Amino acid sequence: MLQLITIDFLTIYLTYLLILAIKQRKHCRTVIVTALVVVHLLLLSNAPDWNEGSMSSAVYILPFFKSASDTFYALILFSAILLLTPLMIYGFLLVGFSHLLCAIAKRSG
Repeated sequence: MLQLITIDFLTIYLTYLLILAIKQRKHCRTVIVTALVVVHLLLLSNAPDWNEGSMSSAVYILPFFKSASDTFYALILFSAILLLTPLMIYGFLLVGFSHLLCAIAKRSG
């Protein structure tokens, strides 16, 4: 779980730095949320044959991201059982952090 959160915060921060560098703050939230969606889709494609029983995959494209891929797949599995509640809470937290960084970027510039 820690690796997944670290990847998310790293993605948010790097996207924030990119937005500050190009001085385009109009679409800040959209850029950060799009980057997060792309990173999570890449994490899902990292474990193509994920097994619900063992909560892991037999093959990983990038073994370094094994923990993050397994955690995100487990979050999706638990969300399917609990009517998407954990996934919505996770998404709201990520979007909230992106809104916070965009507000800071607009204030500073």
